[in-house]
Order: sequence, then structure tokens, then C-alpha cells
Amino acid sequence: METAHELYKQYGRERYIEMLNIINEAWRGNVDAYLAGVIRGVTRFISVYEGEYDRERLVQQLARTHPKTITQLAQKDTGSSANRHMRQILRIYNGASRRHRVWQSTTMWSARRSAGYGRQPARHPSAQSGKRKSKPTSKSGIRGKGGSSDTLACIACGIAEAFYGMPPELQQETLKRLPEEMQETYELFRQNLERRM
Repeated sequence: METAHELYKQYGRERYIEMLNIINEAWRGNVDAYLAGVIRGVTRFISVYEGEYDRERLVQQLARTHPKTITQLAQKDTGSSANRHMRQILRIYNGASRRHRVWQSTTMWSARRSAGYGRQPARHPSAQSGKRKSKPTSKSGIRGKGGSSDTLACIACGIAEAFYGMPPELQQETLKRLPEEMQETYELFRQNLERRM
């Protein structure tokens, strides 16, 4: 009950009711769907991906997975309960589909927050309060020494883009999603880079 009240206060009436409707439609009254982590994860998902996800697909994809499975998978992840559960819901939502996929990049969290998209978590989803657990290898296979794997992945992607280029349609879509001040910084960087070449 405390979690429900906390979510209502944090995300507001509309998102709270939407979360309850999605859970009811997906799991049709299964009591396990009301576990704290599951309701936090669904609420976080609909808040972060507001306007980007297909509601009908979300309900269908969630209905295929038992809520306890989401919780079990989330326990193996790191970060806050809401973020761990949201990432599992995101994986379930995306499935193998490329057409309905929503952004998974952790770098989008800060861009979305500064652009004012809905209520966002106070910190990066992989941030942990007070402690940092070190794992020798992340699930994606990126190995780091003291740095986080998402930072290393961003660096690797930047290097790959320099070597192989980037399809123009992907570049345009990415730039469109950046906040205005980041777009301006990007343009200045590109102009300076072109002058040096």
C-alpha cells in the first residue's frame, strides 16, 4: 500500500491510473502483478517512454510473461527496484521486434530529463545509492576497470562511428531527440572538426 501511495504522489493521478489499467489488462487480476517491483517498473516504463510505446503491444507482451518472472529477472540486475523492473519490462516490450522497439540507450535518460520529458528518475538508472558493486564483466560482455560499462559502450560507439560512419537517417533521428543545447554543442563540434580537416 505504501508503494502505491508513493507512486501516486511521484507520478500523478493519470500515470498511476494508466499503470493500473495496463496491469489489469495484461495479467487479468493475477495478484502477483501487484508486487511492488512490478508496479514500480510498469509506472517507470510508461513515464519514461510516454508517447513512444504502443499501449496495445505493451499489454500483449506483458501478458505473455508471468509477473514473478519479471521480478526474478530484475533481482539479477543492478540499480533501484523501479529501474531493474523497468529494464525487464523494456526487454519484454521490445522482444524481437524492430518495428515497435523503443530506445534502450542509457544515455537517453539524461537527454530526456533535460528536455523535460515527463518525470524522470533523479539519477541514472544504473546509479546505486551509496555503494558501487563491481562486476568483472557486464552482461553485454564489455569489461571495465572502475568505469561503468555503459560509458565504455558510448566511447566504443563513438570510435565505431568515426571508422564506419553513420547512416544519415539514424543520425537525423538521433539529433532530433537531443535537447536543443546539446544539438548546438554537436553542431559546434562538427564545425570545428571540419575546419581542422
